[in-house]
Amino acid sequence: MNSIAFLECQIKSIDLLKLNVALPINLTVKCLQNVKQLILVNQSNGSLNLQFEDLSIPYPDTNFSMQFYSFSNYLTREAYSQWPQLFNIQRCDIIAVFNSAHIDNEEQMLTQNYPKSKLELTYLKFDDSSTYFRQYEQHDQPKISKVILHYYYGDLNFKGQIQTSKLYIQQKTQQNKELKIATLSKFKSAEEIELHYDNNMDVYQSASKCECSKSIRLFNDSQYDNDRIIMKIMNGFCKFENVQEFGYYKKNITHQSPSELIELNQKLSQFKNIELLTLPMPTDENFAQSLFFLLRSLKKLVQLRLQENLYQRSSQDIVQEVSQFAIDNLQELRKLEFELQKPIEIQENIMKNRAQPLTITVWINHQTICIIDNRFGLRKSPIELYHKIS
Repeated sequence: MNSIAFLECQIKSIDLLKLNVALPINLTVKCLQNVKQLILVNQSNGSLNLQFEDLSIPYPDTNFSMQFYSFSNYLTREAYSQWPQLFNIQRCDIIAVFNSAHIDNEEQMLTQNYPKSKLELTYLKFDDSSTYFRQYEQHDQPKISKVILHYYYGDLNFKGQIQTSKLYIQQKTQQNKELKIATLSKFKSAEEIELHYDNNMDVYQSASKCECSKSIRLFNDSQYDNDRIIMKIMNGFCKFENVQEFGYYKKNITHQSPSELIELNQKLSQFKNIELLTLPMPTDENFAQSLFFLLRSLKKLVQLRLQENLYQRSSQDIVQEVSQFAIDNLQELRKLEFELQKPIEIQENIMKNRAQPLTITVWINHQTICIIDNRFGLRKSPIELYHKIS
């Protein structure tokens, strides 16, 4: 099959180029030099028609990765046979999806056969009888950059620990009702932990805790008030000093009780190294005061974002109160952001006594409606004027 040269169309730089390896396209040297990230999609029933002009020369500014769906070692062997320099010279990352972790040493073969490739392995189901997991009792960590848990399962009983850069956990169906901290404790994520949950989840504590990563993001996807769960999750973590970014997201609920969120603020005061923080908007004065107590304890905080829930009443007063508190007390804070449902007014001279740099931004539906910067004054966007006229 004749291949077609990929035309850059006068684009000098491409951040991301994603291509199916079955396409009859020839990637030239010039093209690869202009691409920052190249993702090659390898499907189970596809042919390998993609061609490269020259893979023997280094492309230091290009990151190569190959994405496998319904992974099998046959596909990787076939890809290696077609483009050996892609893996040996370009160090192509391997992104693989496994329907189950109970696969006879396929993951172990990956690390042995492609020692120069970074692995991003997605597990849709775990089975602790997997010989791959049991090898951790004798050997060092695998070369894994991401683990995705789509199901909550029972305890993983092997003695070792799965070390990864990112851990993503999602409650996939209404039948998933259990989150066992003993299971989470088997994963050590250096960079990021992201957990999504709904109101039908039960959390089971354990003497073994999950070590905190640099970033923890918890998403309450329920439309109902179930903040009782958040503290059960928080009590499953240890080594709070690891956390530099924390986010708790619950924008879609119809109402909220602040008592558990006040308890969350008290817990977060132990996370002394937080620099970036995202939390729900306070709904009453007690909630606001607990937030101020937390903010006083976070000496390294540089960015704070507060999110109004879907049915929260106007936050005009609380935005003014939080802004004034930050201006007067948080000298290291550089960004204060509010995600709201409706426009509000902020005093233009609110930062007249602020010496340190600070930017206050108000968002509605991911659009900026107002920015106050003590170096440049007040700026408003057209969307706010539209709301005023209508």
